[in-house]
Amino acid sequence: MKMNHSLMFLAGAAALLLASCQRDELQGGSISGEERVVTVTAVMPSDPVEVKSNDDPGDGTLANRCLMQVYVVDDSQPPVEYGEPQTAAVSNLSATFETRLMSGHDYRLVFWADCATAPAAEGGEFDDKYYYTEQFPKVSLITTEFHGNQDELDAFFGEASVTAEQLASGPVSVSADLTRPFGQLNIYSTDYADIPVEDMKPAAVEIEFTNVYTSIDLMTGELSDPATTLTYSAAVAPHDAATGHLTFDYLLATDEEDAIADFTMNFYTTADGSTSAADPYTFSSIPVRRNYITNVRGNLLTDRTEIEVDIVPGFDGEYNEIIPETEVSDAQTLLTVLEEGGYARLTGDVTITGASAVADGKEVVMDLDGHSLTLHGTMSTSGTSSLTLMNGMVKSSEPYGAVRFLVMASAGGSVALENVKMTSAGAGIGVAPSGDPGKVTVRNSSITAYSFAVGTNASTPIHNAEIELYNSELVGMSAVLMNLPSVITVSGCTLQGSMHAMILRAGTAEITDSHLKLVYDASNGEGDTADDAKDNYIDKWGTGNAVPLAAITVGNDNSKGYLFPTVLTIDNSVITADKSGALPAMYVRANTDAANGVTITYGENCKVEGSIEYYDGGSNITVNGTPVTE
Repeated sequence: MKMNHSLMFLAGAAALLLASCQRDELQGGSISGEERVVTVTAVMPSDPVEVKSNDDPGDGTLANRCLMQVYVVDDSQPPVEYGEPQTAAVSNLSATFETRLMSGHDYRLVFWADCATAPAAEGGEFDDKYYYTEQFPKVSLITTEFHGNQDELDAFFGEASVTAEQLASGPVSVSADLTRPFGQLNIYSTDYADIPVEDMKPAAVEIEFTNVYTSIDLMTGELSDPATTLTYSAAVAPHDAATGHLTFDYLLATDEEDAIADFTMNFYTTADGSTSAADPYTFSSIPVRRNYITNVRGNLLTDRTEIEVDIVPGFDGEYNEIIPETEVSDAQTLLTVLEEGGYARLTGDVTITGASAVADGKEVVMDLDGHSLTLHGTMSTSGTSSLTLMNGMVKSSEPYGAVRFLVMASAGGSVALENVKMTSAGAGIGVAPSGDPGKVTVRNSSITAYSFAVGTNASTPIHNAEIELYNSELVGMSAVLMNLPSVITVSGCTLQGSMHAMILRAGTAEITDSHLKLVYDASNGEGDTADDAKDNYIDKWGTGNAVPLAAITVGNDNSKGYLFPTVLTIDNSVITADKSGALPAMYVRANTDAANGVTITYGENCKVEGSIEYYDGGSNITVNGTPVTE
């Protein structure tokens, strides 16, 4: 938009002509009254916010222009533009306008302040730089200019009113306090300084946002035009090493807690992005709220087990929790949240009768706040929705289906537990048995289940599901059952089973810093003793967990439904057999097809307490690069 800031000093005759030209556009045909001089001051917040782009960042001083549009808002008509938008230069976090309004009417003044391309000479015009303003009061991000760690993207909006009563007696002075329309998102890698070799530390990152709003209606505050993807690269400066502050972004957000559905960060050891420093990290359901700061901190480069989200309301003070949107005290309110999506907090114990589900495409974060959620049926996602339960207890009713999950990810959906104690008379948390892949995350939690604490239990194996277990304790007949060609990550966990700590029948497992142990319970087997159980189950491959007993059972029996390779990587972990010595620590069997064999890789700090049994002498099984048969 090209506008001369000298418009604010319009001469009286020009202002009257402007008002006269505008009359025919006003509902009712005319605007009458006496002309009044109105002085308007738009003020930006003076409290700086913590960013990393400049030596003195986050103080709003890079905003250099302010736009003001006047609307007539008489009761008898909707808001109508009164003249063209005016432009004023920003100085010392404020901009001053002088305009002339006709008495006898009410007015609404709408503002936008940002960093624009400054006039080349005194009296010249500002040009749009980061935000397109030609459709004022709609302002849109110029997406090709979007870049992280760029404080020039900071901007402000607001409004003020001038009433007929104020204009009745003479000149008027009003002030408008502007605020940011953004949530500020900061990403910290707390283990950045822990990378021992400087050349292995990220020198640059690339971040890709999904469905980020790019436009705002200044009259209503409503957001629109979500970009399918919004990607940029940013260098990591050496002075960021102490805090690991990789990026910050200004993202258009609502007054309510919104959520970025997905964004992914890539790490590179070279500024040109030619060499990866670590695997990409995908974030989901990170809350972003207008005029709030969201700080995401965690070990993004190493074990990735301690991701924390802090929300700083009003850019002042710090809350180490997601701020709840809805208080839930009964089943009906909870079901409404599942249907509508959003963030909620339990204010007491709640029981849900029958199956329940998050509506397709919705995201729900439920802070149990120390209370119990009792489920008489599975709580699941639908389609691509997501569900996170945190900070409390989840339990089943009695009785409950032996292999029914309490919480389940739908085809394409995701479920997560964070700081949750779960007990189930059936199964704990898992992936739906058919359809496209889902995702399960368990972090800082404990699950005690009758059958499977975590599992897939797929009657027909599906591909590419994802299971992530961090710093958690899982107990069940078979603590983990993975019988489909997908990926499971286990870090800092204890898995204990009365038949198996883990069944890895297909797919890829990466286990670090964990303990897998078998504590045989005769009531779960066909025999009364561990010796009997071994005789009954050895080389026997049924459904569910009716497979050879061991602390970890790897591979499969060449069954038609399980013709997939199995890959196990384990480091700094212990595998413990049942203390009776009858059952092995590991039982391994591979398909006869060489492409669908078993590959096991041990790190240097692994310990197997008990025997390892290979079917058929270890045919088609490779350990640390060497076939077992050799």
